[in-house]
Amino acid sequence: QNHLTGSNAFEAAQIDMLVDGINDFAQKLRPTVMALFGGKPDVQKEEWAKVCKEDVPTFLKFYEKTLKENGDWFVGKQVSWADLFIAENMDRLVTKLDKTFLEGYPALNAHVKRVHELPNIKKYVQGRP
Repeated sequence: QNHLTGSNAFEAAQIDMLVDGINDFAQKLRPTVMALFGGKPDVQKEEWAKVCKEDVPTFLKFYEKTLKENGDWFVGKQVSWADLFIAENMDRLVTKLDKTFLEGYPALNAHVKRVHELPNIKKYVQGRP
């Protein structure tokens, strides 16, 4: 209905793969997030440092490379729900956890900004908690 699932089955599968990758990464972040919400800043720093060393570089390099190879959007030539999901997750990591998270990843930074400039997304971002 909203044309956010790709233009064919292959694009839909690519979208699902990219979203699943974010979900996999989120599982690695679980101890960090639990410490954040639990008010344990020392544990949060320790867990975040572990994730940054072990997982973040591979994760960000993959998404940066994928975006650079495809252009403005992760899959196809128009925005998909993967773009919305990835931009939201990247932005939350920057705003809630580590302001330097996307440093050195210009395509991902530009992508988050591009998604946030979409009219309905812009309205949502301005009013979100």
